[in-house]
Amino acid sequence: MSGIIKKIFIEVRKSLEPEMERLAENYPVVFGFLKKRLGRNHFSGLTLTVLLVSFVYVLFLFIGVIDAVLDSGLIIAADAQISNLLYLFRNEKAVDFFLWVTVFGKLEVALFFALAAVFIFWLYGKKDYILALVLGVAGSEVFVFLGKSVVHRPRPLNAVYSENYYSFPSGHAAISIALFGFFAYAAGREIKSWKKKILIYSAAVSLVALIGFSRLYLDVHFLSDVWSGYLLGGLWLVSMITFCEWSSFREKIIPPVPKSFSANKKTFAFASVFLAVAFYSVFAFYYRPAPNKIFDLTEAKKLDNPVSFFSNDLIPKYTKTLGGRRQEPISFIIVADDDNELIAAIKKSGWFLADSINFASIKKIAGAALLNENYPTAPMTPSFWNSRVNDFGFEKPTDKASVRERHHIRFWKTPFVTDEGRRIYAGTASLDAGIKWGITHTIDPAIDVERDYFLDDLGSAVEISMSYQVASVDPEMGVNFSGDPFFTDGKAYVIILQ
Repeated sequence: MSGIIKKIFIEVRKSLEPEMERLAENYPVVFGFLKKRLGRNHFSGLTLTVLLVSFVYVLFLFIGVIDAVLDSGLIIAADAQISNLLYLFRNEKAVDFFLWVTVFGKLEVALFFALAAVFIFWLYGKKDYILALVLGVAGSEVFVFLGKSVVHRPRPLNAVYSENYYSFPSGHAAISIALFGFFAYAAGREIKSWKKKILIYSAAVSLVALIGFSRLYLDVHFLSDVWSGYLLGGLWLVSMITFCEWSSFREKIIPPVPKSFSANKKTFAFASVFLAVAFYSVFAFYYRPAPNKIFDLTEAKKLDNPVSFFSNDLIPKYTKTLGGRRQEPISFIIVADDDNELIAAIKKSGWFLADSINFASIKKIAGAALLNENYPTAPMTPSFWNSRVNDFGFEKPTDKASVRERHHIRFWKTPFVTDEGRRIYAGTASLDAGIKWGITHTIDPAIDVERDYFLDDLGSAVEISMSYQVASVDPEMGVNFSGDPFFTDGKAYVIILQ
């Protein structure tokens, strides 16, 4: 098959050669320019062309991110929602792990790695690498500082620990791709084996990705901060590679290495790597920043009347997907003393509090769905209201007693209380009617039926001081995050517990 394709390619090339020669004769300037840009024998040819195109492309991406952060409410909302989503998966062991990972991007550690690399490059006479590394590390740090000083973006509210400066762009992401990306480039140039090259490149990409994700998991940066940091570091990485490639076409005059060092290059190189790793290990072991006070809703605003929740245009009436697209409207609010009263009342109505989303619960619900078994406290897909993921989820099995079909409701703790100091919670209801794509549920479109079903359950089990229906949004049809249709009359219940 490959032989046939090769023959076809040769024949096509032969047929095009006369036409290409004629075009070259008619447009000598254009074809001369292209020949120079694509030549492999000089730096200003293909090498510079690829590097220049890469630099311009990454530069425009970076400018686009800055513009989006400054002007796009959609990007800001998506950043906040991703931050809240990752907060669901936070646990002590994972925080400890990612603290070790994030230290790779700390300036002190990065500089120590850079100094060790400079020493090794000097041992092996790689003057160009030294100059490029110093240029890239210094340039990325300066530009990160300038970006933070101009944009003035605050850190996420739920950060594991406090950082002392602005959030945009991520300095950890920028220095990681500039530093470890250049290490991979330099090693790849010196190593001939493609297997080793691929191993080195894969390790560098994995480390850079982990450092960026650690900033998201620890919630000290938003996603757009990390992405912009990658782009900024990428700009300097391209600049460093450009300098090295340009230098490779010039005659180098490298100062000699002293004989005492020259005879023991590997020993001194190994020692410098060992010292860098030891410095990282000690730094990471003792790096335990003071915990940040997690954002809560204790300083709530008062609403003179729960109905004003729906009449206030500044309060979101709809939930949203992770990407910020509008989905189901809020279908009821409940007034309760606190979380404990709300949870106790709903449990008394025969509903189960959903498990938190973690790897164990995901594995358990996957098994239950596969075997068509019941899992009354199964985790549910997060939904977002006011850029926050739902605080509580409750579910109730149907007569089928299967995780594939269940009633479920989600609640958000709103930033409002009544004049008496009672907390106001917002909620939605829907019926999981089956499994979709093997990973999520499909909902029954009649979400108002589930709204009424929940109210009946609650009213038959606990004392309700008052409940009444109000017009929240216009009657409409819509779709949820997975494209399932729903329809609603736009009304919502106000429920005040006894």
